[in-house]
Amino acid sequence: MQVRNIQNIVPSLTDKSIKIYYEHVMMKPTKIQESQYTYEYPRHWVEYVGGEKAIEIRQVRSIPAGRTILLKNFNVLRYNDETKKQDSFPVAVYVNLDTGDDMKVFNTKLQTVVREQLTAEGHPLPSEVTIAYNFETNSIDFKVVSAKKSGFTFNEAYVYSNENFKAIAWLDNDDCFKKIFKFSDSKMSIDDLRGMLPSTFTVEGSAGLLTRLSIGGIWSRKNIVIKSSISEFA
Repeated sequence: MQVRNIQNIVPSLTDKSIKIYYEHVMMKPTKIQESQYTYEYPRHWVEYVGGEKAIEIRQVRSIPAGRTILLKNFNVLRYNDETKKQDSFPVAVYVNLDTGDDMKVFNTKLQTVVREQLTAEGHPLPSEVTIAYNFETNSIDFKVVSAKKSGFTFNEAYVYSNENFKAIAWLDNDDCFKKIFKFSDSKMSIDDLRGMLPSTFTVEGSAGLLTRLSIGGIWSRKNIVIKSSISEFA
């Protein structure tokens, strides 16, 4: 939930008990319409006896809603000594988050899903591949560390991510992944690719293989608290 504008509503009520601080916790998921949240002050503040009052919003808390995060149409390629070719192992970011799940839960679920996918596809060493949220850099990092020639490639596709992935990565569309496909298809160099991606993207690799992809500026799903206070002007 992102709160940009606060609209205050003061209902006409008669409870005159006094409390100076108030915390409003939304127990159910709340959808913000047109970037605006309507907040009602506590009932007992309306007819609080005293002089002119100052009522202020102090903090805002949101409990992250449950959602599915999806990024697909990419693979891990790994050189096969026997066939002298690259083996392709399809993989996807597919995480179902429940209401209140934080990025620690995201990481646990994501790493389990990636490991299961690579194992099912026959990847000999799933531990060579890491896809995880980095708490220090606030990014989702894709890494391949292998003694073999390995890396990520993106397929040619019209859709790569769902709206929830784009929302947490602040992306308007999938154009950046379409550009990465052109690199995977050896139609541009890594330097050319860097010049075409958003500033939040970091890439490393060569010859169509990405050994690292980092998507920064990720929404970390931290809780926010709405708190308000009332006081009299001097």
